[in-house]
Amino acid sequence: MEAHPRAAPTAYLNLAEFQRGGEWAETKTPPPSNASSSPLSLSSSTASRLPFLRIASHGDHRRTYHKVLVFLFILLLGIVGGPMNYASKRAVNALLDVRHSLATSTSSVAWNDVLWTVYSVTLLFLAILWTKLSPSAIGSGVSQMKVVLTGVDPNLYLPGYFSLMTLVAKLGGLILCNGAGLVVGTEGAWTHLMSILTHQLLRLPIFASLQTKPSTRLQLLAAASAVAVSSTFASPLGGVLFSIEVTATYYLISNYMKAFLGAVGAAIVVQVTTTIVQDDVAASAYPTDFPHSLVHIVNLPLALPLGVLLGLLSSLLIRLVRLLSDKRTAWRNSSSPLVRVFVTWVDPFCVVVLTSVVTFSPSAYVSPADLPRYYFSTTNATATPVSRALMDGLLPLALLPLAITLAVPSGVGLPTFAMGAALGRLYGDLLVHMFPDLHVLPQAYALMGAACMTGGSTRTVSTAVIALETTASLAFMLPVFAATLVAIETSKAVVTESIYDATVNDLPYMPCLDFYADTTADDIKETQVVYVTRKPSILSILVALNRMPGHEIPVVESEGNRMLLGRISSRALCRVVARYYAAADLGMPTECDGVATKWTCVASLFRMARLEASCV
Repeated sequence: MEAHPRAAPTAYLNLAEFQRGGEWAETKTPPPSNASSSPLSLSSSTASRLPFLRIASHGDHRRTYHKVLVFLFILLLGIVGGPMNYASKRAVNALLDVRHSLATSTSSVAWNDVLWTVYSVTLLFLAILWTKLSPSAIGSGVSQMKVVLTGVDPNLYLPGYFSLMTLVAKLGGLILCNGAGLVVGTEGAWTHLMSILTHQLLRLPIFASLQTKPSTRLQLLAAASAVAVSSTFASPLGGVLFSIEVTATYYLISNYMKAFLGAVGAAIVVQVTTTIVQDDVAASAYPTDFPHSLVHIVNLPLALPLGVLLGLLSSLLIRLVRLLSDKRTAWRNSSSPLVRVFVTWVDPFCVVVLTSVVTFSPSAYVSPADLPRYYFSTTNATATPVSRALMDGLLPLALLPLAITLAVPSGVGLPTFAMGAALGRLYGDLLVHMFPDLHVLPQAYALMGAACMTGGSTRTVSTAVIALETTASLAFMLPVFAATLVAIETSKAVVTESIYDATVNDLPYMPCLDFYADTTADDIKETQVVYVTRKPSILSILVALNRMPGHEIPVVESEGNRMLLGRISSRALCRVVARYYAAADLGMPTECDGVATKWTCVASLFRMARLEASCV
């Protein structure tokens, strides 16, 4: 008797079954319309999209509820995030005050230096131990946030990035690092912290509907970035623009209102808090009183050389950061235990000792957060000592790359801002000496320098907005913007990446590419796409689960007609496999939805391959 080949085992996906459980999402495509319509007639789908023809329905109420829920969420984010940022600043200042007290507790300068250094070493080692609670807390987190906002699944590429343990590790490590006196900032780390806070708040039952919509979730994460920068710089407008520039490859205009709402809410809460506790923090971080009589057009051409100089210095800073980041990454991945011990403990010890020794000056020490206030102040009318300005401007050029590439939370905003302010003030004093008849205001060039150095390092024009907003001074707006643009373009001509990108490797975000006339879709498209059909074979399901564990998998009509129908969760596909195993009396498969059981899926692939071969 002739044997006929049997079909390979297949499974039919009952999509309606999974839709009820929220594990199937259908692609929203407009239904085809076969009815002919005259130019004066409107289809029902077209009329439903016209606001003046729409009739209120239950769907309108749901949309209104959704908008109100988003509004309340962003307001809550600002209310919680603003005081958190303020409390961390107070904690850092308290730790720095303790160090200052220890450094002035004896009459011996040598013992004071020892106490100053030992205190800094202790806090840094505590920061390293605290950060080990979650390795995802290392670094600024800005580049990782940029990856998340492009739509990349953080569970696959950034495991633990949004966990509560990462929040604890990041916040504690950031406070300890700044309290140790390291030359690190906070704005990048706060971008990460606010994104974690957003993720955790979305887990509350009241906001569950926002969590299920990926587009809404990404918009809220973008708003969280604005809240973070706004709280750090006391600049709602500049904070929103800065968060867009450093985290977004592309940006939806509809996110604007959400970002401004969160930023303004955080700024209001911080201002109310400072008023209640009677803190000396003003509405502006660095208020100035530049005389308007000294504002004239001659400042514009004089600001351009400053932009070129600081653009070159910022490119040098980025190169140093990239060099140290690559070296330390190679050391951490070394197979030698001695090398790993060195990079974990000996290397940070050397960095903090060097920083403590060169910054030891209890009577004249000014933290990076307060340096701009010193150089912007018009009460300091005399020329700044050259040695002091060079120390404040050039020392961070060496100490900042050493600090932000350690395995601790960090940022770059405030140190580069202070560095630029010192060098700008030195440049302004030089102009006063060379051209006394021009009545140049050196403090204004400190403002320009702060914007130039930060903008050249981070590649953001919004640093000019932040500089103007935090000083409550628009008199020198044109020179500040012109110098910042020159600094950014000069830095770009030397180094293509920003300082945030120089601290990380192998992140799957979309780079900024130049498109040419001969570029085609084949040059950029991905051919090896993972999908399943409406009637897939069990082998194809197992292959998809193995290649994309824990992900939603696209569903197409068939191999011949790859029209996208929607996406289905891997958990639902695992149940399909389990039902097939039970029906074919193959035993119950071990759960294959996850990376931890990846080898179980591989073993299932070999079993199914042998089964399909026997069916032919």
